[in-house]
Amino acid sequence: MSKKRIILIVIALVVLAGLGGGGFFAYKTFFAAPEEPPPEEAAPPPPKATMGPVYPMDPFLVNLADPGRPRFLKVMLQLELDNDAVAAELDTLKPKVRDALLTLLSSKASVDLTTVGDKERLRNEILHRLNAFLSTGQVVEVYFTDFVVQ
Repeated sequence: MSKKRIILIVIALVVLAGLGGGGFFAYKTFFAAPEEPPPEEAAPPPPKATMGPVYPMDPFLVNLADPGRPRFLKVMLQLELDNDAVAAELDTLKPKVRDALLTLLSSKASVDLTTVGDKERLRNEILHRLNAFLSTGQVVEVYFTDFVVQ
């Protein structure tokens, strides 16, 4: 065999090896099924979402602070508490709590209550206002169960 022939055979082998490697890469990247991750160790399940005691409030119906024509807000709330003692304290403070919430709600204009962000701000204002009165625990969350602006 001549030297040229040996060089051509070596070049052909190198080209074939390169094509084979490229083909293998393309197969693994584009065509092969993805490898399954190794089984994870048994992780504890996430904690279940639980609620604390819930305190239902009587409905609120207020005139809104809109200039011009009268607008109304009807809202029903339920309060999630961090312990049962807060419900008894809210019963004792009921006139004070209702007065504070009536004042807050009637200070709003209808444009202050249109978006989800507006309702979230109102929810936080109610939460902070109520927690300022409480000494045996706190309100954890405020839930709107009815919300009508008319």
